[in-house]
Amino acid sequence: MERVPSTLLSRISKQFQVQVPINEIFSRPTIKELSEYVQKTDEKTYLPTIERVEHQKYYPASSVQKRLHSIHHIDETKMTYNMPMVLSIEGALANHCESS
Repeated sequence: MERVPSTLLSRISKQFQVQVPINEIFSRPTIKELSEYVQKTDEKTYLPTIERVEHQKYYPASSVQKRLHSIHHIDETKMTYNMPMVLSIEGALANHCESS
């Protein structure tokens, strides 16, 4: 349920090609109020088109990909930039930072 506003904004943007700030979802709680905002807004969403490139054996790396590649080769034993894991916490948590 926590992703409802972001999902709604995404669908509005895709369907009507307008940018709606998240605070408008909460300040206009009815469909009627929100639709009036969408109809009146001039904040068009920038929807870039991705053009197909011809098939190649290799493609040039982006600057971000190059940076991550360089970071990895500094210390190949670490993968701190990419930590594919989930941490599930159950029960109450104590905040030990407040006492210091």
